[in-house]
Amino acid sequence: MLASLKLFQQSQVWKFDLPSALIGALLALLGAFMAYRQREKLKRLGLNLWSPLVKLRSRAQASQEDRYVATLQEALRALWLFTPADPTVVFQPPTFAAPPPLPTGADPESVMSVPEPLSIAFEHVADGHPQLVITGSQASGRTTALTMLVWQTAQRGGKRRPYERFPLWIDLKQWKNLSRSQALPPLERLVQLAGLFMAELVPKWVLTHLRNEPSLILVDNWDILPLDERHAVARWIAEAAQSLPKSCWLVASGETGYGMLAENGFVPLQIVPPSGEATIAALYKGWTHLLKMEAHTPSEDVLPTLAWAAEAGASLLELTIRIIVYLQTQQLPHRFVDVLDRFLDNCIPTPNLGEGQVELVEQARVLTLTALSHLAKIHRLEGRAFSQQEIYNFIGTLLPDGAAASKLEGAVRRMLFDAHLLQREGKLWAPAHYVWDDFLTAWALTEDPIGADMVKTHLDDPTWALLLEFYAGLEDVTPLVNMLVNDALTYGNIESLLRAARWGVIAPEDAPWRKSLLKVLAQTFTDAEMDHAMRLHIGHALALNAGEGARAFFIQTLRQPAVAIRAAALRGLGWTGSPREMPLLKGALQDPDLEIRQSAVEALADIGTSEAVRMLEEALFEADDLLLPSLAQALSRTEEGLEVLKKAVHHESLMIRRTAAQGLSQLNQPWVVQILETMVREDKEWIVRAAAELGLNAIKERTESKTVPARPIPVDQMEWLITWAAQQGLGLGVGAAAMEMLERAIAQGAPPTKVMGALTLAQIGREEHLALLEPLLQDRNVSVRRMAEYAIQCIQKRYYVYRG
Repeated sequence: MLASLKLFQQSQVWKFDLPSALIGALLALLGAFMAYRQREKLKRLGLNLWSPLVKLRSRAQASQEDRYVATLQEALRALWLFTPADPTVVFQPPTFAAPPPLPTGADPESVMSVPEPLSIAFEHVADGHPQLVITGSQASGRTTALTMLVWQTAQRGGKRRPYERFPLWIDLKQWKNLSRSQALPPLERLVQLAGLFMAELVPKWVLTHLRNEPSLILVDNWDILPLDERHAVARWIAEAAQSLPKSCWLVASGETGYGMLAENGFVPLQIVPPSGEATIAALYKGWTHLLKMEAHTPSEDVLPTLAWAAEAGASLLELTIRIIVYLQTQQLPHRFVDVLDRFLDNCIPTPNLGEGQVELVEQARVLTLTALSHLAKIHRLEGRAFSQQEIYNFIGTLLPDGAAASKLEGAVRRMLFDAHLLQREGKLWAPAHYVWDDFLTAWALTEDPIGADMVKTHLDDPTWALLLEFYAGLEDVTPLVNMLVNDALTYGNIESLLRAARWGVIAPEDAPWRKSLLKVLAQTFTDAEMDHAMRLHIGHALALNAGEGARAFFIQTLRQPAVAIRAAALRGLGWTGSPREMPLLKGALQDPDLEIRQSAVEALADIGTSEAVRMLEEALFEADDLLLPSLAQALSRTEEGLEVLKKAVHHESLMIRRTAAQGLSQLNQPWVVQILETMVREDKEWIVRAAAELGLNAIKERTESKTVPARPIPVDQMEWLITWAAQQGLGLGVGAAAMEMLERAIAQGAPPTKVMGALTLAQIGREEHLALLEPLLQDRNVSVRRMAEYAIQCIQKRYYVYRG
């Protein structure tokens, strides 16, 4: 036994085995080498395995409120074109034009003209009056702005809650799907409608938060509500708002047709999208970051092409599509319809149908586009989504006879859903974004025998504005252009002419109606009675449509005797951007008429070349005092011009230094603030110090302004009306009695009283007040006539709806 134990112990003594050690070391080195070679794949594998566990742990730790906000944001991202992973990276905040507060003073003489609208910054839009209508045209960014308020309220959240206000999204597109089987209180109906957008929503939990916390109710798609239901929906919204005293409501609407909301205390804010080179650069940079293409250097013509598109009226949505198409294809056509066509061609996958099947592959792509356009057309015109089986059945109707039908059917089915141009709506499918809805519908209408009649019927329908632009880019729209031109010439509706000019930018170069449009634009431009601002709009549209040909027209127009027309023609030369006009513009800087000299300065700023800046610099040291403010503004528009202004800060002439301060104050930059502060402290001349101080105040106003939407003043609290009633020996009364007194003041008052009354109706007037205002259009007092015209336009805009 002991002998056996001793033998066993001897066998357990460790001995170094050199061959085995070498083999083990080689295997370890080989394993380490292979792991190093595959380190990125292993890292991704590890992250893929670990990521679900991390997310599960985070969800378990997150509160219900955190999860609610995250789920809502995920649902809202799907409303964005291309669903950005982080919308804050590409969001360009708009501002909003709000109606100015009605004067409360007792002196009507203080207001004899239309006051300027207030500018509301995006970050303060929900900080004032709690019932707002965000108005704007298609693709102006209404829905985008509403969605980003959810991110904003989440960023403002604190330790107690992950939001400043409890956000709730209402999509009025779902109103038609709302169950009406039982009458519900306004709040429960509100939550029911919210649940149609966000299926994960727990009604009782949401109701508890709405009743106990400040809330942010965001209502989208007012403009697609049926006309016969808008009054009822507006009343329901007003009742729900009254039951939530701590709520803030923002309703997204078109530019017209929101009068029912205004009747219930909602104040309209017109969305003003951001513009300029900085916005384009930020948008481009944001998308390169999201697509992980920061290292990509754009070709020289990309940013200028985007700037041209913006100048021609492109929305941020169009600019986004152009940027995405360029980043994906390295191509950037000029016409928007060509950009969309390039995108569709890129996003529809090429099926693998075997070797030598090129013709069959192309046939599959054509059938896929045909199916998409048909589905879009039905969805756009009838508002109907489709089951998967309905889509498969329609594909079957497109297939040719023959042996390839089965292979084509499978390919088209895969391509249709792999293109990501369709999205789920519950159990059904519909186009993923209204851009594809409108573009593919326009394409389908070009092949439809009644397509031309259909678009003519919807010419004045604001919800068809984008679709008609696409149609103008794809089809001959001579009859539609003739209708728009006739509206402009017969009724003086210049907006119709500008709309036709916008189509001219989108349409093919050989569009048969282009020459007649240019002729009407030229005639309108030289109309001596034309408003100055509108003349410039017409001239700019002419320059965009005529291209190089506009140069000859503007030079010829300089022979016109009217100063206003010659001044506008100089601006036209600036828009054409030809360096050949430099001597002509230099001569205009010496013109005895100030308006001509100012237009020459602005034209040089529009050209913006080094030679143009040099001429502006020379003019700065030679011009009279009246021209210096225009030169300051012009030089602030380019980098080279800013260098001129920086040098001018130290010029011996106090007027030049003052001009430098005025020009630099146009920018909201820290280095500008430093220069102006130095001028305030150190300049010897009080006039320069005053200009620098005014500039600092202007920058502070732009960057730190906290202007918020104002609450409408009740008619029975207007001091001027109370005073007028007292002068008649009457009391004002409240409610309906106060409104009757307002109507009486408009009909019987002196011109200042009529102006105040018309201004009041511009904000709160209803359709029945149009008859009261129309006689004022013939008033002998020019201020009364202008204010009456303004008020009528505002009321008609609020209540205009397309009735087909």
